[in-house]
Amino acid sequence: MFHGKTPGVGIALHASALEMAYVPGGKTGTLNSAQVVRIPLSPEVYDNGVIKDADRFASRVTQTFRQLGWPRRPVTLALPASATVIRPLMVPKMKKPKLAPVIQYQIGKAITLPFSNAVFDVDYLPDALEVVGEKIFHGKNTETVPVLFVAAAGDLIQGLKQAFERAELGLSAIEVKGISILRALRALHQLPVRPTLLLEFGVDRVDVHYYQAGALLFTRTLDLTPEKYGVEGGDWAQLASQELADKLDRMSADLAHQLERLLTFIQHMLHPRHREDIQELWMTGVVPAPERVQFMLQRRWETLDICHVTLSVSCLTTTEAGGSERCSLSVIGTALDGGTEDAN
Repeated sequence: MFHGKTPGVGIALHASALEMAYVPGGKTGTLNSAQVVRIPLSPEVYDNGVIKDADRFASRVTQTFRQLGWPRRPVTLALPASATVIRPLMVPKMKKPKLAPVIQYQIGKAITLPFSNAVFDVDYLPDALEVVGEKIFHGKNTETVPVLFVAAAGDLIQGLKQAFERAELGLSAIEVKGISILRALRALHQLPVRPTLLLEFGVDRVDVHYYQAGALLFTRTLDLTPEKYGVEGGDWAQLASQELADKLDRMSADLAHQLERLLTFIQHMLHPRHREDIQELWMTGVVPAPERVQFMLQRRWETLDICHVTLSVSCLTTTEAGGSERCSLSVIGTALDGGTEDAN
């Protein structure tokens, strides 16, 4: 899932919608000409990465590409964070082609996953990061190195590939949103250097990505949805209205509570000699009333450097309920040039 990147068109999959972006040439300098569209889909057609009705899904995607005149290939796809497993592992020090079968053998044994028939990939992390927990050994080779392990259900990946083939789109890469976001942050010259939590308010969920030493280490989808706070149509931006101020504060309190538990987990993920206090918390995407949310979080964590990372690219379309014109960093990242390490 860490493929060589090709420029131009990208799609970020959310729980109930697609977000699609076109950046001419995939170049940072053309971001001011970027186009982003959002396509809400019914649960009978699509649900959190799973294609339920391939014909209707393909028809909707094909129609959108035809109307906008976008190139149909090559296209990069970012998976919903909640449909993937992303975590660091310690593995034998060996080259990637030899490492893959070793990891494959350990799936279901040393590596537990919530699905069968997994499709997986790994990317090497900085050697300084020693992970506590899952370690894989091979033969007499006891020297280990840290990698980022990414997996998704094979049936989900196969269903997506078939649906996009039916839509006559050529997928060149499938990746995770935390990597797409890094590519967008690089374009904004805002790469996370210090240990950083990044909250992306997507179309209908909130994903938390943890970065250390400039690398993605962990991703978690929080138990927060717009509907839980009385917002119809799944648009976070509607919480910014004065009528929903109490619900915005309740959402902020729930967010802080879930982040507190996550921070504890992350602090115990690395070996004590490599642990660093999380110093920054970034918010991006469709953040409702960002100044208010930032204020609520800052009251809980006075020592954290909390900021709102914005992107001057708007959606050409809105949700069916009206919705926000703001787009996610992850969808922009899928359309930008600049690869990650090669994989299959």
